[in-house]
Amino acid sequence: MKNLKVIFLFIILQTLLFGKVIDINKLEQKANIEHKYILLFFHMDYCPYCEMMIRQNFTPKDLDNIKSNFVFVDINISDDDTILYQNFKGSKKDFARRYDIYLFPTVIFIKDGEVAYKVRGYRKKEKFSYILKYIKSKSYEDETIGEFINKYKKR
Repeated sequence: MKNLKVIFLFIILQTLLFGKVIDINKLEQKANIEHKYILLFFHMDYCPYCEMMIRQNFTPKDLDNIKSNFVFVDINISDDDTILYQNFKGSKKDFARRYDIYLFPTVIFIKDGEVAYKVRGYRKKEKFSYILKYIKSKSYEDETIGEFINKYKKR
């Protein structure tokens, strides 16, 4: 029992000192049950384009809408949190490198453990809303984002 207390205390101290653990494996289970994609939003502190994207696309109202259609994961690589996903365990920076992300902001959509679509760089609200519809409708399987937007605007 004493060993259990020591282990528990160690875990709490590690979390307080080194940030929290984000287990994307558990979020992927939730996404599969709810038939949703995982939306990974990679950004960093002191990035003006990241800040604009957050202000324009991730307001509380926008996040409610996004979370109704996607499992949202906020990955600020400036934080010290640890990511767990598949066979990866490490920092948010190393997790971004795993997906060849060196430009911020970047959004990745994951379905069934695979990257379905990647958006590098800042997107204005209107363009980002089209991207969300493009992914949700699985249109990326059959057409480019440009074709999708042109078709959508004609409706």
